Amino acid sequence: WRGVPCWYLAPKVGMIAINDAFMLESAIYVLLKKHFRQEKSYVDMMELFHEVTFQTECGQLCDLLTAPEDDVNLDNFSLDKFTFIVIYKTAYYSFYLPVALALYYAGAATPKNLQTAEDILIPMGEYFQAQDDYFDC
Repeated sequence: WRGVPCWYLAPKVGMIAINDAFMLESAIYVLLKKHFRQEKSYVDMMELFHEVTFQTECGQLCDLLTAPEDDVNLDNFSLDKFTFIVIYKTAYYSFYLPVALALYYAGAATPKNLQTAEDILIPMGEYFQAQDDYFDC
């Protein structure tokens, strides 16, 4: 979606985009309840979505505070902040979440399997985001 304006910039959207985001997030839990409530892994899946949503929001906040669009100051930037932002804003929800959900659903979400997935997928997410940032240059 390179070159496409953010949703809030679309005509007549503006601050309504905030509510749209809340609606999308709420839809996760409506759909989980509708399709997975009877599953043994339902609570684990709900908790995983809550955890990853929180992690993503922390990464987004760090990104916004580190490099506000209207006042970019490279003195605020560090490799540690970049790594935090990439892991929490992108890697967990884009790479770890789908695999962890599948492990829970399949009944294979042992601590070892979840940790192995995290050990493999978080670095993949870091690589993906670094590559994506490079392509945006």
